[in-house]
Amino acid sequence: MVKTQRGEIIILSDNLNYMSSLSGILTESGYFNVGFTSSMEILNILENKSFNILLIDIDTPEFDYMTFINQVMAIDPYISCIIITKQERIHNAIETMKAGAFDYILKPFNLEVLFKTLSNAIKVQKIKKEKDMYRSIFEHSIEGIYLMKPDHKCIAANPALSNILGCQSPEELLVDFNSIRCKMSVMTDRYEEFKRLMQKNDIISNFESQINCNNGDIKWISENVIAIRDSKGNIIYYRGTIEDITEKKYAEEKLRESELRFRSCAERLAQNADEFLNIIDDICESYKEMENIFVCFAKTIVNTFVEKNIWEKGHSERVAIYTEKIARETELDELQIKKLCLAALLHDIGTTCIAKSVIEKPTRLSDKEFETIKQHPVHGAILLEKIKKMDDIVPLIKYHHERIDGKGYPEGLKGEEIPIGARILHIAESFDSMTSDRPYRPALGKEYAFSELKRCNGLQFDPEIVEIALRVL
Repeated sequence: MVKTQRGEIIILSDNLNYMSSLSGILTESGYFNVGFTSSMEILNILENKSFNILLIDIDTPEFDYMTFINQVMAIDPYISCIIITKQERIHNAIETMKAGAFDYILKPFNLEVLFKTLSNAIKVQKIKKEKDMYRSIFEHSIEGIYLMKPDHKCIAANPALSNILGCQSPEELLVDFNSIRCKMSVMTDRYEEFKRLMQKNDIISNFESQINCNNGDIKWISENVIAIRDSKGNIIYYRGTIEDITEKKYAEEKLRESELRFRSCAERLAQNADEFLNIIDDICESYKEMENIFVCFAKTIVNTFVEKNIWEKGHSERVAIYTEKIARETELDELQIKKLCLAALLHDIGTTCIAKSVIEKPTRLSDKEFETIKQHPVHGAILLEKIKKMDDIVPLIKYHHERIDGKGYPEGLKGEEIPIGARILHIAESFDSMTSDRPYRPALGKEYAFSELKRCNGLQFDPEIVEIALRVL
């Protein structure tokens, strides 16, 4: 049966004729569906595959709806359970909704009621998934995020915000946020300016200030705020983000020092051309210093998320090495290669938004777990897209699991639609994954990796890049 786009339904029924009739109606209307007469079969299927809806049509009085639905929801909390029942058993259907069932349909029903209920169930499931995804991003974001009422009471704060502000937990911030920020401000007049801007504008972007954190640290932060209004134009709450830019400020200071050195060099050159070689040395030293600061910043980020996943230790650095070896055999210029190597260091940063139990699972992933893993390039792109100077790097991270044949993820790009940097990164990452120990298997070896690159040449991997990889890795 060909899978369609309207939704996927699994049916449990003790009446084969009724199930066959219902299945035919669903198929004709564009729903992929499968049916079973055993509740145990349903549970086994759900362990390895996700569905939008579970339709339950059981007339046996002894059937324990509550226990079964609890078992289903424990496996897949997103599936929408709908009970099909007769009027005399409506009390059972109502009870199941307390256990998490989405709705019930009374027999006999018309098709309009059926399809409206199915459509609503799929919409609600999508909303639940998106809500949990945003909550995951909220909880794991490296940016501080908060929601604040117009009276300045903070109603939500994520762990990153409490960490940036030197607090023990986000709960410490669920008070008068204005009062907390005022006490922390190093420059009172600067914070007063921030409050004036909030009163005049719906959006404040990249407002920089210095704060005294609760733990005694002094930090530079960059803040963004947007006012969320209701249909009448009244402000419901403010949504804000705070980024720790202390390292960035340090780098800017170094850059200013470098500029002063360059200016001094130019003046010396004008005065005495004999000192030219010394000037060149000064310039080279300054560029190397700035490059080291940038690379150290990236490695700090990588090391932070490596602490969460022991299997990532060394992986990003090796991928960066393989990426550079391949890239230097292409037509990419030096700047493009440096950006690509930075993307290689950060390519798996999105896994910080995924549960450690899934990342380090020592056995084969279920379909549902694999779908979760497949979101890490998107998570990585979201985490980095707001960072200045990352515009060229974000697409490389987002698309490093796309395939030449269009069967990759997250967007199914193919061929030249995939940035060349992402195509290089995909091969470098795959090579290291095959030649390194993973949670579910030992390293497969270099020869095996080469054979896989050849086997998937033109399907998963770019043929021209495979040819280079086989030569330089």
